[in-house]
Amino acid sequence: MNLPSHIGIKAENLTKRYGCVTVLNHTSFHLAVGRTVAILGANGVGKTTFVRLIAGLARPSAGELLVNGRRPGAMPDLGVLFEDPQVYPHLSGLHNLSLLAGEIRLPEDEQHRVLESLGISHGLLRRKAGAYSFGQMRRLTLAAISFRDPPLWVLDEPTNGLDPNGIKAFIMLLKERKAKGKTILLTGQALAAFEELADDVWVLKDGDLTCLGEWLTLRDEIPGIIKLRPQDVHAAQEALVRSGIHTVDVVEDGTIVVRGTTSVFEQMEHLLASCGISIYELRYDPPSLEDFYRMVTSGERTKGKVE
Repeated sequence: MNLPSHIGIKAENLTKRYGCVTVLNHTSFHLAVGRTVAILGANGVGKTTFVRLIAGLARPSAGELLVNGRRPGAMPDLGVLFEDPQVYPHLSGLHNLSLLAGEIRLPEDEQHRVLESLGISHGLLRRKAGAYSFGQMRRLTLAAISFRDPPLWVLDEPTNGLDPNGIKAFIMLLKERKAKGKTILLTGQALAAFEELADDVWVLKDGDLTCLGEWLTLRDEIPGIIKLRPQDVHAAQEALVRSGIHTVDVVEDGTIVVRGTTSVFEQMEHLLASCGISIYELRYDPPSLEDFYRMVTSGERTKGKVE
């Protein structure tokens, strides 16, 4: 199967077994160029194995996997961050940065900006990497990938070991890469960070990649929280019930709380206006990626197999 380079990552019937344990089971998928996908899953389901297959550090038991049209191996157009950052402990951070980056494509002014955004100082670069914290090693590896500026980024548990400032810097860095058309694959459970970055969401469960879809579309299909503070609580409740919208709760300040999708929110707006009910506030809090993941893993939502 010889496909053009614009395919990004493509797998057909990809299978990986370790003895009698099947980690990936005849999984097929396509990650298009320029998209950012978050692959979610519980610990031990095979996310790191998946990354190792893409990086060429593990071989499929069956099926085929292509990265930018080629079988995985040593690829300068691929930047990989593993769950355990790979550094040379006896070398300085600066020496590590040079070795890990390899061919540096990023202009010098952008290099300085990346280091500053990730909180990597000149003093830190002069120290041996063996004295780094786990989070500092991950920041250094992210900087090295940025310096090489590959078209494809594959990041396994990228926020592990990062403090809140580090996570914020990571999100900003990835948003800049997205804006430049990079293809990004994220695995892990950093749902709040992934929610800001992901175009598409996949879930790895029982050897299958399921629930492929655009995050914004998926978010509109599952219920969030609607908060209504009307002038007349009783009249508002009666109007909602007549229209088939049942309240979840009424809190002490007279706020009516409804669990519903964006379409329910729009229906409520129209209903209240048509009934002449005065309101102080009507707000929709959309579901989070964590809400979506909880629904998928609990079996509430099962459609959407990766094609």
